[in-house]
Parts: sequence; C-alpha cells; structure tokens
Amino acid sequence: VKLRVDDGLTWEAAKERRDAVRDEMISKGASPTQLKQNGFYISRNEWAAWKRYQIILCTEVANDGRSNLTKYRVQRPYQNSSTVWPQGELLQKYRWLTDDEKARKLWKEWYDSMDKGCLHGPNCKAKAQGGHCYQGSRSYYKHIVSGALLPVLSTLFKVHETSRYGRGKDGAKLPPRALRCTVILPQKGRQQQQQLLLQQGPVDLTAEDGSEEQEEGGSAAATPSRRGALVASSSHSPGSARKAGQPQTRLMVGFEMLQPDIEMLATELMIELD
Repeated sequence: VKLRVDDGLTWEAAKERRDAVRDEMISKGASPTQLKQNGFYISRNEWAAWKRYQIILCTEVANDGRSNLTKYRVQRPYQNSSTVWPQGELLQKYRWLTDDEKARKLWKEWYDSMDKGCLHGPNCKAKAQGGHCYQGSRSYYKHIVSGALLPVLSTLFKVHETSRYGRGKDGAKLPPRALRCTVILPQKGRQQQQQLLLQQGPVDLTAEDGSEEQEEGGSAAATPSRRGALVASSSHSPGSARKAGQPQTRLMVGFEMLQPDIEMLATELMIELD
C-alpha cells in the first residue's frame, strides 16, 4: 500500500489550538504577558530559498517541576508534529507576531507551498535534475506491507537485511518499522485505487511507547515526522460495521519498507504488485 502522508497543520487548526491554550491559561490566572507569549512567532531572518519569513505556533509546555526553564511546543504549517524549544533560543530566532491577519497570510503561504515544495525552494537542485526532495515538505510517501505477514515474516526480514537500499555511510540500515493506523474509507463503496484517509495514527509499534516524538532544540524539520494525515492508494478496502452517517473505517497494520525492498519481496514471494 502506498500512503501519502500530509503532516501539515492548517491555519484554522493552528488558531484553534492557540485559542484553546490561552483559554486554559486564563482559567488558571495567567498574566497578559504569558497569554501573549503563547501564539504565533515570525523569524528574525528571511528564509532565503523562499524569500519569505518563517512562521511558527508556540504553546507553553507544562513545567514538570524539575526545571525553572520555560519551554514551548513548536509547530509549523508544514509540521504538525511538535518539537520543544527553550524560551531563550526561541526569542533569539523569532519574535512575537500579534497581527492575526499577517499570521494567517504567512501561515497559508507556507502551508500551500510546502504541499509539493521543499525547504530548498523552487530552485531545488534535486528536483531540477528530475529527482525527488521531501526536506521539510508536508506531503511525502510511505510504503506499507500489510496483510497476512506471519507466514512470510522471515522472508520479509531477509530481503530487508540483504538489500543495499536505505543504508547509511557506515552500511547500517534501520529495521522495518511496524505501524498501526486507522483509515477512513470513501463513501462511494469499493473501487480500484481508492483513497484512504487517516483517522488516527500512525502509531509506531517499534517505538518504546506510543507517545509523540519531541525533540529539544530549534532546528527546522529536515525529515518527515512519524505522524500526519495519510492518504493511501489501495486495491482493496474491506468495510467495517458502523452506524448510519458515520464514516467507514479500517484498521491497517503492517511494516514500513522502502519501495525497492517491497519490489524485491514481491519477486521473492512470486506475487504481482498492483
């Protein structure tokens, strides 16, 4: 199954999150300055490749009592999953943006351009040479092997371990990641190459827990995150029981693999890919 992951955060969702955080802080007696600090920030320097300023949404992380350092959860138009920055680093690189109309315009510009674009801008060298680049893109692809995998599990891992694809400079290669996600099926019934829309997840089953990754530091997103809205191309879509008016869903569990590895696995198992 080929999944298109949309890791973006719409303006409406970002503003709703900001307002919800502020409402909660008001109920706890937060000061006007604290409320102002939870909101949108604009970069002090222009992002050269796109000739525009970066914009982020920052919401304060609850203090666990182990440190007096104020930290913020940072989200971008093209990065719904969050990283955590200390306040000092945030204010070094960004400044408050109190004008919601300016924030909306800039947020939507980044959201729209990063659907198919990357952080290298319109003149990305990889794309100019006919290749692909997903650095910072909110849309990218995953390939999932799903179905009755237990009988072929040893073959799957053998193909993964012997394949030359996806190795680092030291020759090492990460194991396949087991993912679980719930997808929403289209309303029109079964048909070839249906689009499946993510309802929940994906959850990385190979991680120590199901919590969302949070990184310390303020670097821009260089690689796709583990979470996001997924759209999948699938040749089959068995239904599930649901109440009238509710979307039809399906639980998908499988291993994320590189496309060349999946093609090698199909050859090994003597099956044809759709």
